[in-house]
Amino acid sequence: MAPLVFALAESSLKSVALIAAIAITPALIGLYHQARRQRELAHKERLRALELGMPLPGAVPWPALMVILIGAGVPIAALAAALLATAIGPRAPQSADPVILTIWSRQNPPTAYYGVVWGSAAGVGITAVIAGTLLAWRLMNAQRPSDRLADPTYAAKPELLDPDAFDTVSRRG
Repeated sequence: MAPLVFALAESSLKSVALIAAIAITPALIGLYHQARRQRELAHKERLRALELGMPLPGAVPWPALMVILIGAGVPIAALAAALLATAIGPRAPQSADPVILTIWSRQNPPTAYYGVVWGSAAGVGITAVIAGTLLAWRLMNAQRPSDRLADPTYAAKPELLDPDAFDTVSRRG
């Protein structure tokens, strides 16, 4: 009796595996065809955007990222460098001259050093903020491809051959 039970269990396991394979295979084929269709549509969309001179769909607007990096990243880096220079601080001169050591000890901490460090950081930061603002203004006022397409004088594809350029009959007289 025992071999018959194992034979029935083994055959039912094989039949379940066969049914599962028959059910899963069409689903996998359908998923493959759907993914292929999605890639094909995305390719057509990119080609159409290129033909019209518009930005590619899904593309990262790198000019905007550059404006953010210049307008915000440069001042943050300048202030971080000034903080680091302040934390490290100036080093005392390695001189045995008592006059230099007296001047150094009177001006402890040396204000000229900190004035140069923080003045430079402030100058670089303010310049970067102004440059970032100007770049953002230019970027926002740039003519968009959709604006060009609405312009009736704009031709999406230039004419390659001007028929009047080869008017040789009227030139001979």
